[in-house]
Order: sequence, then C-alpha cells, then structure tokens
Amino acid sequence: MTQEPQGAVIEVRDLHKALGGRPVLRGVNLRVRRGEIFVVLGRSGGGKTVLLKHLVGLLRPDRGEVFIEGTEITRLPERALDRVRLRMGMLFQEGALFDSLTVFENVAFPLREHTRLSFREIRRRVRECLKMVGLRSEEVEGLYPEALSGGMKKRVALARALALRPQIVLYDEPTSGVDPAMGREIHGLIARLSRELEVTSVVVTHDWESAFPIADRVALLEGGRIAAEGPPEEFQASEDAAVRAFLQRDS
Repeated sequence: MTQEPQGAVIEVRDLHKALGGRPVLRGVNLRVRRGEIFVVLGRSGGGKTVLLKHLVGLLRPDRGEVFIEGTEITRLPERALDRVRLRMGMLFQEGALFDSLTVFENVAFPLREHTRLSFREIRRRVRECLKMVGLRSEEVEGLYPEALSGGMKKRVALARALALRPQIVLYDEPTSGVDPAMGREIHGLIARLSRELEVTSVVVTHDWESAFPIADRVALLEGGRIAAEGPPEEFQASEDAAVRAFLQRDS
C-alpha cells in the first residue's frame, strides 16, 4: 500500500476528466491536510462536483491519481472502494434524501446497509446525529422530506452523512437553495462539527462570502486546474487575475 503523503489525508495528482467529449478537469493537483476545512471555489459548471465525485470514487479519471489516507483509489475494484467509502460521508447538493422514507429512516439507511447494529443501537445513533445538526428527533424523525424546509433537509442529509462516523466529510454546494442567513448557519455548523468530531472536511461551493470564515485553506478551480490556493485572508487579498475576477463576479 502506498504511504500517505506527510500531513495529507487526501491527495490529487494530475487529475484529468472529460465528459461528453468536453475536458472538465485538466490536471488538478491538491492536498488536503488531516483535520482541516478545505474549500474549493469555482463557477457553476466549472468542475467542482466532478472533482468531488472523484474523491469518493463515483467517477474514474481519464488520467491521474487520487489518494485517500494513503490508498490510491482510482483503480480499486468496487468492493475495495466500498471499504474506503465507509470512512467518508458526503452531503450531496440537493440533499438526496429518499422521498419515500421518513427522517428517521433516511438517517438510519446507511446503518442498516453497512452495519449489524441492533434497532436500539440504530435508534440511539440516529438521535445522536440529529442532535449534532441541531434537530430534535421527537419533532422531526417521523416526517417525510416533503414536510421539511430547505435548511432542515440539508441538516437531515448531513446527519445521514455522519451516521457511520466518517473521518472525511465531503460537501457539494451545501448552501445551494437556501437564503444567505441559512447559508452562514450551515457553514457554521460545518465548522463546529469539523472541530467536535475531528474530521477532515472538503467543501465545494461558489458561496465564498460565508465559506471564507470557516476555511483553513481555499483553492480556486478555474479552467480545469487549481488556479490559486492559500489561507482565506491571503486569497481575498490576492492580486491574481483569476482570483480577482472570481471574487468580483460573485460579490
């Protein structure tokens, strides 16, 4: 097994991917340190979600490598890849809750699929996860997704992502579809959970204004490559043309 690069829990090397004949990733390189909140910024359709799907093995690259805790995952067979995924949680852009399942059943789903916990243990874990994200289980666990607000759906989806107690959590546009106040609240929740649970977090977003306060480091994905990277305060003060163009366009 390849050794984990020093200080890095995720490493991407020269990642290339084309979709429908259109190059999306053109040689992405990045390293995410253990325990940090790493924010990837970029315009809509610029490849952020495609990059995130490579980190969890939902897409295979045309060229390049992805290391998760020292394991190169791009060529792993599906069963071995599933074992890596169990150490990761993912919050999808629209939440991806199952409409036909209650809140309780949605959060319990990965526990029933991947563990042998008893019903009592699953119930305890579900309620623990709902509490982590600021929801009262007695008020929401019997509801279906259609009865939830956009912010509540995000919280339930995050509770589900945390159910297997992952070491890495990936967030795909966690503030899409919610108002700015809720966006700040969700990013604050990400920061709190990252600290309390000691997980590594990768957040892809265009919402830099509410993401900057929680980020340890920020990277800009532009033209299929990482155009700039650094602490948020340096990023915001950067004179780099790509950075200035992105911040001014999205301000």
